Amino acid sequence: MKRLIPLIVLAGCPPARTPPPPRPSPVELAPPGCHPDDLEGLLHCLEPTRLHAEVDELARPRAPGSEGHMAAQDRCFARLEALGYDVRLEAYEGGTNVVGRREGFKTPAQVVTIGAHYDSLPDCPGADDNATGVAALLEVARVAAKARFDRTIEFACWDGGEASQSGSTAYARGLDGEGFRGAIVLESIGYADDTKNSQTIPERFDSVFPDQALEMLEHGDRGDFLTVVTDTKTQDWAKQIQTDSRGPIGLHAYVLVVTDAVKAKADKGELYGGDHFSFWDADLPAMLLTDTGGFRNPNHDCPEGKSDAVEHLNRPFFEKATAVALAALVEGAGLRRELGPHR
Repeated sequence: MKRLIPLIVLAGCPPARTPPPPRPSPVELAPPGCHPDDLEGLLHCLEPTRLHAEVDELARPRAPGSEGHMAAQDRCFARLEALGYDVRLEAYEGGTNVVGRREGFKTPAQVVTIGAHYDSLPDCPGADDNATGVAALLEVARVAAKARFDRTIEFACWDGGEASQSGSTAYARGLDGEGFRGAIVLESIGYADDTKNSQTIPERFDSVFPDQALEMLEHGDRGDFLTVVTDTKTQDWAKQIQTDSRGPIGLHAYVLVVTDAVKAKADKGELYGGDHFSFWDADLPAMLLTDTGGFRNPNHDCPEGKSDAVEHLNRPFFEKATAVALAALVEGAGLRRELGPHR
């Protein structure tokens, strides 16, 4: 239907004032309290709506060669590029990693990585494993783009997480060990259950980590906490993350320090296996943030009759776990506070 020209204009009357430009939609406005001067200000920049939209889009089967797999790879590339990171594709035998980089302002030769694998098992939507990790990575990247860091930061969407961590292994092998300061690995961070006895533990866990096992038992073995698995190279960093988690973020977190002696004796399955092992195997520092996956989530890996779908996620827990991931990056990369006017 053609738009009718008002008769008042045809009659020679002056046209109405030009309307003011439309106000930005709420989603484009920074949340209250959001600023890049300190951790608290950056935590206020996280937007749950964006985070959940990311995981909703990612949570579909993403086995290599599938449409969902390529869509996740493209999503990582497009999101990081739009945020202003220098993005590269790293092809290796068996897959492709997507890495966004931003140079540090003080010590650019020092690198901190935050990464998550974007593939899933065949015919499994992989909402918690590991759409939550990738969605959190992209939201943290969006917020981090508002700030400046002393060290160079890299956001890595790794392929091959379900293929013996082949993507993170290829990535770790290409790093400069002298300048690398550590990796923050996000693996299944969106499931929680506060009912009693919902949390199980790996075999021999109580003999390796007796204090944590006792605390979990006294808490009723409820699966409502985040686990930070670290080695001795990053244990001080991990303890600071625990302080941030239990403090301003309000999420209970356990830190499991895996010594070289424990690494030598324990099976990877006993230590919450994941992409952090790719770095440990290369004698590089790394830590894992996880909800413990199949030790808590009955839908993990989509066993018969169950599906790792978004409706099973605990969204408030996921939001807080993402905040912990942001805190981990801030603590590791060195937030610069002499920014001038807020962007």
